Amino acid sequence: MLTHTMIQNLLDTTSDDVLSLYLHVDPAYRPNQNTLGAWEIFVKNSLRQLKSEQAKLTDIEAIQEHTQHFFEGYTPSGKSLVLFVNPDGVIDSIDLPITLENQYHFGQVNVVPLLW
Repeated sequence: MLTHTMIQNLLDTTSDDVLSLYLHVDPAYRPNQNTLGAWEIFVKNSLRQLKSEQAKLTDIEAIQEHTQHFFEGYTPSGKSLVLFVNPDGVIDSIDLPITLENQYHFGQVNVVPLLW
């Protein structure tokens, strides 16, 4: 369950190199029923795009590794997953019972989709 304290803790993260991932992981969603779900393809493409956009930052590889490690053996338990990752590891992951569109943001923690 998402709480005000969780949001505040995320906003207190002062790092400006955070990958915020919002993923529609619902297994009942038809595009997620393929061998490789739509959200998994989105994650791979987002990490590839992030690496090309932020090529000068050496910490991008650490973020990619932490993100990929998180998804090893991951099984969706909600309709959406929100994941925040920085070079030190996964800051937080939140399973939500509502559908959010796939999107990512790199920079400061992006909580706007959680509030809308």
